[in-house]
Amino acid sequence: QLRGLPLNLERQQLSSIRERQFGQFSESVEVGLQKYQGKSGVRSLFLFLRSRYGTSAQAKFQLALLFSIISPRNQPSDLICRTLGQADNGVVKSAELLEGGIGYARSQLPEVVVSPPDGGGAAAVVRAVLAPTGQLVSIMLGSGGAGYMPGVPPTVNISPPSMLGGRQAQAVAR
Repeated sequence: QLRGLPLNLERQQLSSIRERQFGQFSESVEVGLQKYQGKSGVRSLFLFLRSRYGTSAQAKFQLALLFSIISPRNQPSDLICRTLGQADNGVVKSAELLEGGIGYARSQLPEVVVSPPDGGGAAAVVRAVLAPTGQLVSIMLGSGGAGYMPGVPPTVNISPPSMLGGRQAQAVAR
C-alpha cells in the first residue's frame, strides 16, 4: 500500500519499510494457516480458496497447480482432479464400437455406461444399436457430457449379453 508513505522516501528507506510490511504479512499468513493443519486442513483450505477465488478457468488451474506441490501425504488429489476437470470442461466428441459382441436379446437393448467426468459435470450419454442377429452394429453418442479432462478418455462399459456363451461388446470414447 502506498497510502501513508511519504513521497520523498529514499530507495533504502522504502525497501526497509517494504521488508517490514512483508514480514508482518508473512507472520499473519503463518498464523492464519495454523487452522489448516494436516490432510483435513489442506482439504478445507482448498475448498475455501476454490469457493472464493476459483470462478475462472485460469484461477482453477492456478489453484490446482498450487496444491499439486503439497506433499503426497496431504495432497487433495481428488479435489485437484475435479478442479482441473471443471477448468478444462472437456466433452466426449465421439464413441466407437470396437467389438459388437454376440448374444444380445432384441427385446432388451444393452446398457451403455460412460464413466463420470473428473470435473463433476454430466456424464456422456451413449446408446447401442442392435442388429436382429443379437450383435451390436454401432453405438450413438447422444450427449458429450461436461467436465472431462483432455487426454483422459472416459471408459465405456456395455452390459454383458443375456445369452449363455455370448460375448460382451467393447467400445471407447474420445
